[in-house]
Amino acid sequence: MNAVKTNLTFKPDREDIEAIMILARNRIPHSLGQGHDHPRSWSGFVAAPDSEPIMKNMAKAQHQLGSLGAGNHFIEMQYGDDGRVWLMIHSGSRGLGHNTATYYNKQAAIWCDENEVKLPAKGLAYLPMEHKLGQEYYDAMTFCIDYAAESRKRMMETFLDCVFDVFSDVKGIQQIDLSHNFAREEEHYGKKLMVHRKGATFAGEGSWGIIPGSMGTKSYIVRGKGNPESFNSCSHGAGRTMSRTAAKNGKKDVHGTVLIEALDFEEQRDLLKDVVHGMDSVKKLDEAPGAYKNIGVVMGNQTDLIDIEVELTAIGNIKG
Repeated sequence: MNAVKTNLTFKPDREDIEAIMILARNRIPHSLGQGHDHPRSWSGFVAAPDSEPIMKNMAKAQHQLGSLGAGNHFIEMQYGDDGRVWLMIHSGSRGLGHNTATYYNKQAAIWCDENEVKLPAKGLAYLPMEHKLGQEYYDAMTFCIDYAAESRKRMMETFLDCVFDVFSDVKGIQQIDLSHNFAREEEHYGKKLMVHRKGATFAGEGSWGIIPGSMGTKSYIVRGKGNPESFNSCSHGAGRTMSRTAAKNGKKDVHGTVLIEALDFEEQRDLLKDVVHGMDSVKKLDEAPGAYKNIGVVMGNQTDLIDIEVELTAIGNIKG
């Protein structure tokens, strides 16, 4: 997640929002498999770990640096209850992270099988940190996290440029960037542990956080409380109530501009009617608000983990 608070203290009119979102759509590659026409340079590529999935996917990663991806990834313009316009991006390491995780998960399954490790569930195979492959995976995962952060940074710079083309006096006055779905070594209860945050993000005492809702719903800028019982963690979003397959079961794909009328419930149409959608590709109903939990309920259930600093309402949205 990456969020930027701007110096704009008014809610732009629909015409200006539309102009900004169209510029962003045209300048930032988005959707499955999409990237730039030419490879991007980055110092991180030079220092990339000698990992098979990283090396195998390096050329693609160079083209996709600074691109959005698909699924529930988004570029969004928001208006906060602090009276400011905010810009937000949800995007990860593209296929690089997925391919890396898949590769080492298979290696972990092989290692556990060869060493006759009894697992509580098949999906919980692991690699010890003292094992060569364990350290290799950790280094590869860390590289993917850094790659994702650099990619979001570049997209946000482009997004700010799009806003600048409409409001020439705009500038970012605060930026927050953080990862979710990752693992890192931390100390808790006097012990060094490898903390895995899946569907979660860091919420240490006083730390800034971003919790996005589903398409068209509220998002939140928060401060962590450092709750030790959660290992200094909180949720990273609303979370799905149904799988993507279930959400679109029996539905035909619809064009982005028709999506609002195609939703099942009046409540969902109301959520999206005032949001400018800068998309021109075919969209699927698996990202409709009804496929996700109520973000208000989710936030109410974690008041012991975070404090809400700013409540954000979407005014412009691009889905991958």
